[in-house]
Amino acid sequence: MGLAIRCFKFLGLTVAILTAIVILGSIDQSSFDDRGLLSQEPIIPDEDNGFPIILYMQEEGYELLGEGFERGKLRAIAKGEWWDTEHATNLVEHHAAVISDIKRSANKPLMKMPAPENNFDFPSYVPLVDGLWLLITESKLFAEAGEYDKSIASIGEALKFSQAVKTDENGNMIGWLIGLAMQSHTLTWIHQLVDVHDLSSDEYLKILETMNEISPYNEDGFQKVFSGELRFVVGMLNEIKNITLKQRLDNYRENGGFLDEVTEDASGFKYKYYDFMSTLLPNYYLHTNQMSGVFADLLFDVKKEASNYCSNIELARGEWVRPQWYDFILPNSQSRLWPWQGGFHYADYFDRRCHFHIYADAVKAIVATKAYQESKGYMPETLNELVPEYLAQKPRDYFTGEPLKYSFDNQWMYSVGANGEDNGGSLLGVYTGKCKSNDACYDNPTIPVAYIKPQRDEVVAEPVGNSGSYEEAASEP
Repeated sequence: MGLAIRCFKFLGLTVAILTAIVILGSIDQSSFDDRGLLSQEPIIPDEDNGFPIILYMQEEGYELLGEGFERGKLRAIAKGEWWDTEHATNLVEHHAAVISDIKRSANKPLMKMPAPENNFDFPSYVPLVDGLWLLITESKLFAEAGEYDKSIASIGEALKFSQAVKTDENGNMIGWLIGLAMQSHTLTWIHQLVDVHDLSSDEYLKILETMNEISPYNEDGFQKVFSGELRFVVGMLNEIKNITLKQRLDNYRENGGFLDEVTEDASGFKYKYYDFMSTLLPNYYLHTNQMSGVFADLLFDVKKEASNYCSNIELARGEWVRPQWYDFILPNSQSRLWPWQGGFHYADYFDRRCHFHIYADAVKAIVATKAYQESKGYMPETLNELVPEYLAQKPRDYFTGEPLKYSFDNQWMYSVGANGEDNGGSLLGVYTGKCKSNDACYDNPTIPVAYIKPQRDEVVAEPVGNSGSYEEAASEP
């Protein structure tokens, strides 16, 4: 009997101690310092905001092109993978009102999309991208008809519209990346236009002027996305905190807990234990304000690196620190276990940005070489010959800050890329809008003066004859 009483007392004391630990460990700080990242959002009058003009594109069920097959054909036309004049004409004529609205939207001073009511309810970017494809297709039709001034004007609208999406005043990272891709697609069409069509000197100069719609490296809206990132994370943490126990258990059964990204490549009792305990005791394992403050500090420091060239990025290239056993039992463990804990989550975004600006500078230099050739009858042997008559400065390698490399013999420009090594450029590393899936491009992106048609089925681009232009060996779709 005495043993049972002692065991009961010991059990009661253990429960009391554990309860006290959980209660004390669940105490979060009352607020957090946002480091100025969540300053009041600018209030933009409707007359200055381009978004209300195309707000109808966000209505539930709205589809600009309807069938996915139709969207695929428009995309193939705009990207230069396929061409049918009649089909392109029908698309542009059928959507003339939408094209007009996009142009009016692009010519407003600013773009501010409404903040999502739900933290994961982002604006629908599909119709906006479809609108860009229509602008590029319109420009291609004008070029085919020899109306180059109108073609260049449509390019200008495409660059302005994608710039507005990229620099949305809400500072949305997803919107910034989509706007970046939209501008990259427009640059690809510019590259194709000046290579395939014989333009006059004045027309080349108009294209150069139009390309000023692309904002410079340190004014491209990238700095704003860190405010949007903090706003997103704070909202997400608050949503997690307010989930009911039943919802948490349902999520645990369906998704394996909150740490999906970690548990995908990790196994063992400690992770399963942590997932279950964090489901039962979220306030102990997740301190919303403390975690928001830690993330604000991280974003504030990463933001400071946004003015650096990509070879001088340190915090965003840090490595995630593997958790120790005690990280699974201490209060606020999620701040040490989440994948973005080290800041490395943003390295890819920095690199995408540098690749894009390299491509933008290179395409601008290509247009300038065409203008130079039209005026003088031969190609420049160095890019110095383009400054200052055609370019204000030499194109830049945004990985190092040094001038972009130019091979007159090979007729291409290239960057030392992510690995910092000068390999002279290569057709294996041709930049086609993104480099992540191509190591040769990622390390040493190469932009030939001659336009290379989009590759299909991973066919390597090869020179064709002695014309100096490049084509892939695949047939048309």
